[in-house]
Amino acid sequence: MIATSRHLPRRFLACAALAWAGSGLCAEIPAEGAHRAWLETLAHAAEARPQAVDAAIASALRQHLCAGNTTCFTESAWRALDARALRSKDPAVLTLAANVASYRAAAMDLAARWAHIAAIDRDNAYPLIMQASAEWNTHHYSDAFEHFRAALTRPRDDDQFRAAFLLIRPFIDAAPPSLAQISPCSLSERDPGDAPAGPELRASALFEIVSDAAFPAHLGYVMQMCKEIPAQDAARGDVCQAVGAHMAQYATSQLSHSVGLAMQRLSSSDLQRQDAIAEQQRRDSDELHRKLWWVQDAPDAAQRIAANEYWLEEIARVGEIAAADSLVRRFGEPPVESRAERERRFDQRMEKAQACYARISHDK
Repeated sequence: MIATSRHLPRRFLACAALAWAGSGLCAEIPAEGAHRAWLETLAHAAEARPQAVDAAIASALRQHLCAGNTTCFTESAWRALDARALRSKDPAVLTLAANVASYRAAAMDLAARWAHIAAIDRDNAYPLIMQASAEWNTHHYSDAFEHFRAALTRPRDDDQFRAAFLLIRPFIDAAPPSLAQISPCSLSERDPGDAPAGPELRASALFEIVSDAAFPAHLGYVMQMCKEIPAQDAARGDVCQAVGAHMAQYATSQLSHSVGLAMQRLSSSDLQRQDAIAEQQRRDSDELHRKLWWVQDAPDAAQRIAANEYWLEEIARVGEIAAADSLVRRFGEPPVESRAERERRFDQRMEKAQACYARISHDK
């Protein structure tokens, strides 16, 4: 998972942690107040434009705005936008539409959607992995592992996080949020009076929306496929190890990278290997946090703003993981800090974010 203090979404952090614990908390929290009105403006702007990509973006914005409230984002409204989006031949647009569809109870066969994307994006393993995940979710276990194996023949593993970021960003840049229009939990751990600057507000809003739009509801099933494998099913374990290694090696987002490592850890019967992979997950996450000091904790406001602007550009250009490397090349090494100190600060932020969303959920 990705995380920063100043602008990466508290929703993504808290909801990601809760999602892996089996909670659907954040998927059921629609936007309210000034934040809702701002999202409505973005959604209307996308709906008014005629292209398939605009329909996919509008659908993603509506889903983020309304969460599980189907009165807010009705089935008929979703189907109309989805039908427009499916006219696209761009795998990034189709992936965005498939991700939204995965949260809709009345969605058509998700596995078929991913199969269509896989047929277009022929070098990319990710659509086949998501097809397998959707098949596992609907108990088509043999089909799931067939497509897992097929994914290994493809040289890339692109979850389209960068592409979703690139598609949605122009709408936010055209109508950037004010401090009052940011989701309240995005700022839950900030010190009083520590008002974020414009680029930080845009980044906060962008990551919060993209974190909903860029990954399907059934993503976690790729890990369930690789969990508690019977001793006699060695072939299944081998496939999970291979697909997990492929995903970890070629993923461009921290979430997909971490999922790949988790697949390897869960499918291994070697306790030492499990521990080694768990340590690698922790180390890789910490390394990302370390590099993001420039956009997170740099005390000089002007420098932090410059780092935020540069980082947004780099994510759109090369993806999340490589963009963190770009920050260090551009601004230098962050100050020395122990991993324990970073983890303690991150844990404190997570606790505040989770508590904020829990309160919102309780109030609904």
